Amino acid sequence: MKLPSPGSMLMQFVVFASSALILGYLSDWPSYRMYPPGHTELKLVVRHSGKLLEACRERSAEELSALPRNMRRATVCPREKSPMMVELSIDGEVRHHSTIHASGIHDDGVLALYKKFPLPPGTVDVRLRIKDDTRLEEFSHDFEAQFEVSSASTLVIQLNDAGINAYQPGLTSH
Repeated sequence: MKLPSPGSMLMQFVVFASSALILGYLSDWPSYRMYPPGHTELKLVVRHSGKLLEACRERSAEELSALPRNMRRATVCPREKSPMMVELSIDGEVRHHSTIHASGIHDDGVLALYKKFPLPPGTVDVRLRIKDDTRLEEFSHDFEAQFEVSSASTLVIQLNDAGINAYQPGLTSH
């Protein structure tokens, strides 16, 4: 077996050493900061089944007779879910306002949203208003609370089928 020449070994060393230096440099640069120093974040998590767009209804005798035998169900229940309006205010300023549509081909899936917002440390007033039924004029959920946040904590506000829940992981249980 023939040994590689000293010139080729030197070239391999130069290539591997320069690759290691470049990777080492890029692993520490550029430095990335999600938020300014001392700030924390509020996480808004929505995962809600939602309300049906229309209520179930009974078909009339004429409607049933016009349908083929295998499709004659007396009760019709639409699958589509109502869009959900979400409004988040932090210290009196509206920071997020959107309408969430249900997932799925027939708009019959879960309504989901995940957003992050930077917070300065100190006392924070948070208000979350949810309107999950387009047939209603007013908001169906209205959550308002005051929190003490620091750079060592994160505030999570979560809406699911059980309602609105707010907690700070590590500081409070949910």
